[in-house]
Amino acid sequence: MQSSTERVKAILKEYHVLKMQVRNGLGGDRLKAEVEFIENCINALPEEDSKIIQATYMDKTSVRKVADGIFMSHSGLKKRISRILKTLAKVYDGAKF
Repeated sequence: MQSSTERVKAILKEYHVLKMQVRNGLGGDRLKAEVEFIENCINALPEEDSKIIQATYMDKTSVRKVADGIFMSHSGLKKRISRILKTLAKVYDGAKF
């Protein structure tokens, strides 16, 4: 069974495909709820954290490029992304799908 962090990462990595499935009625109610939940969670993050997750997962921008753009070290950004994902996973754990 996937951990919450792994599930959140999977949704983020395949966001555009999953969103298209939901739009076309192919994903089912649970997938629709998960995608909408992740969208709402990302929108509720602090602005810079939201932009980091959107850039690295949804827009598929490299971590190095994002790090350079916000004047942060590559390793520092990877740690920050990990903390953001853990936060999203904790909230995901509490959700009812």
